[in-house]
Amino acid sequence: MVDVLYEELRHQILIGEEQPGSVLTEVSLATRYSVARPTAKAAVERLVADGLVVRLRRGAGASVRLLTPADVDDLYETRILVESAVNASLARRTTEVNGAQIANDQLIAAAAESRATGIVSADIAFHKALVAKVGGVRLMRLHDQLMGEAHFCMAQVQELQLLSARQIASEHAEILAAVRRGDEHAATALTIAHLDRARTRLLEHIAATSDDQPQFA
Repeated sequence: MVDVLYEELRHQILIGEEQPGSVLTEVSLATRYSVARPTAKAAVERLVADGLVVRLRRGAGASVRLLTPADVDDLYETRILVESAVNASLARRTTEVNGAQIANDQLIAAAAESRATGIVSADIAFHKALVAKVGGVRLMRLHDQLMGEAHFCMAQVQELQLLSARQIASEHAEILAAVRRGDEHAATALTIAHLDRARTRLLEHIAATSDDQPQFA
């Protein structure tokens, strides 16, 4: 039940049904979903660990997180530092990256069917597969945490059509090609450009809608 509730709440946050600033209390969630309070608490704690919600003062529940422009900038800058180093390392080894290739193929298939959730899931799987290829429990744990926060931003890129799925897939393919041919410089540069483009589009959107309701949880 914890897994089911966690996935449902996470989905509601990512698609914008639960708006930034919305308060989630164990009592309200237990009532809404007909679950025990410990189940609701455990689900919320997982959302806190993902960075999607933040705990309020003791006993007041949790609130769907708002990422400020500074947060978005910092998140993508951290991803750039981690993922450019990862892909450079893979290029030095001329590593075969079948897992990332499969994820990118899935992204292309989802784009052909206009499935936004499938596009985002495949996009995330692509980046996680590259990090997993380098290995290291701590590196993967760090990246998982980053991707937990980045998931909402990536979902918004698709929902707001800030970048086409085909462009994303094409940029992924260029990164994979650089890794496979052992071109460390290109793998680094392409990764930076890929992530920086998404960051720029998101920040431009936030600036253009700064007088409206918050767009990013």
